[in-house]
Amino acid sequence: MDFYIKQNDSAADLIITPKDENGETVDLSGVKSCVFNMKNAQTQEVVINRKPAVVDKVNNTLKYDFVVEDTATSGKFHGEFEMLMNSGDIRTVPTNTYINIIIQKDIA
Repeated sequence: MDFYIKQNDSAADLIITPKDENGETVDLSGVKSCVFNMKNAQTQEVVINRKPAVVDKVNNTLKYDFVVEDTATSGKFHGEFEMLMNSGDIRTVPTNTYINIIIQKDIA
């Protein structure tokens, strides 16, 4: 999955329907909480570390609301959602890849 946002923007939300390694939709009914992580694809530097994400159990989606500080640097990034299940287990999605996040430079 590719997600595009402009540098210094905060109005676009990253919303996904989580899938497992077989492409099946992950049931969110057992999710206690969720965080979002993002790293620079080139340097591997973590730039968003465990910021809270929204779990929408009705629509079976996960959402991260970007803030200006998150998009201050343009470039290619990898993101993932980490869910804490009611059982205490941790489940990360996507399972076998990352969300490709492209922060495009502003013109001016």
